[in-house]
Amino acid sequence: MQLIVFNRLGMHPKTLLKKQVKDGFAGAFEQAISAKQLSALCRRHEPTARRKRKLSTGTIVRNLVFHQLREHGTLAQHGAMSAGRTITDSAYAQRRKRLGKKLFDELLDTALKPLADAREHPDSFHKGMRLVGIDGTQMSVLNTPGNAALPKAKTRRAKAAFAKIKLVTAMELGLHNPLAAQTGTLKDYEVNLAMQLLPKLPPDSLVIVDRLYGVAKHYLPMREQLAAKGSELLVRVRNNLNVRLLEKLPDGSALVEVRQGGKKIVVREIRALLKVDGQTKPVNVRLWTSLLDASEHPADELVRLYALRWEQELGYKEFKLDMRNAQVLDSHSEHTALQEVAARVLAMACVARVRARMAHSQGRPASTVSFRKVLLCTLGLWEAFWLGGASLGKRQKQAMLEKYYEWLEREALLAPTRLRQLTCETDFFCAGL
Repeated sequence: MQLIVFNRLGMHPKTLLKKQVKDGFAGAFEQAISAKQLSALCRRHEPTARRKRKLSTGTIVRNLVFHQLREHGTLAQHGAMSAGRTITDSAYAQRRKRLGKKLFDELLDTALKPLADAREHPDSFHKGMRLVGIDGTQMSVLNTPGNAALPKAKTRRAKAAFAKIKLVTAMELGLHNPLAAQTGTLKDYEVNLAMQLLPKLPPDSLVIVDRLYGVAKHYLPMREQLAAKGSELLVRVRNNLNVRLLEKLPDGSALVEVRQGGKKIVVREIRALLKVDGQTKPVNVRLWTSLLDASEHPADELVRLYALRWEQELGYKEFKLDMRNAQVLDSHSEHTALQEVAARVLAMACVARVRARMAHSQGRPASTVSFRKVLLCTLGLWEAFWLGGASLGKRQKQAMLEKYYEWLEREALLAPTRLRQLTCETDFFCAGL
């Protein structure tokens, strides 16, 4: 028997899903950021208009976000579908040139918010703590005069073919929902961008990060910022770091002292040997965590939690390939490229909401619902609503919503697969400490 948990308003998840998509993309976008909030942000950052605009700045922004969900076509074509009014691509380019990065930074801060609920999405929590991954990725930009100042990475022979835009996100693991994002160029160090995300995270989070952050000079400031919000940290660290052993714990982990810049801090260290079915070589993992209680948080449990960090890599695959499969960004200048990346993050957040609702309505983890198929089916429904226009009555739309939900139930749910067996052998003493 399938157990369905009703939401706090007493609505069935299926009803909420239909309400979420029935008003087209504009309705879905407004759930992330209200029209009032969007207008207020745009008024604060848009330049003074010399004459009446055909489209408001808020509509330009919303159309740019919708454009990130479509693989083919131009911004003008997709803007006509979203807003119902048409301006040319050159007009969009001129309007975007006048919009600064600050507007999109504030849009991200306002629109990105926690989505997982402990009752509806238990796989996104660990003992009441929200599971959050922080990681970075890069995207190529076109070789245009406007992008000429962007730095290119050096290779063994010469510079790389394309300059890159950096993106660092804090993502709800399980739902692949971005909680916060920061953009930059190759000149910006990923850890510095990540540090700007920490104050934006919700309290009571368990932040999981990889080896780039696994040194004392990064761990200590991250730990301080998270502790101020009642959050915890789990990070994989490098094998060559020196620490002072304080106490060996019954589960094979240990309390150690870490020093950095005259500061001392006690962390819990876990060393484990991971064996995954289908792989011949085991993997040595060394972790530091602020969760010091071994009885409450056993070592093997935390090692398995760290393996969930791979969910963020899957989220970036959806971000780069499933939404708008393009090898390079469309923008011709640095600041419009940063706009484009920010708009894509907002688009991902919109799809994550629909996907999470679909998963909850089926009583399944969101990871078992295809991001790509939910996106394509929802776009098809929105396009049908746009083509039908005023000729579609309430009964016709309701019938289309029923077909939409039936198709999702049949096609978007991934077939059950055999879970990869993970054998965790914690052995703190194997390192000779």
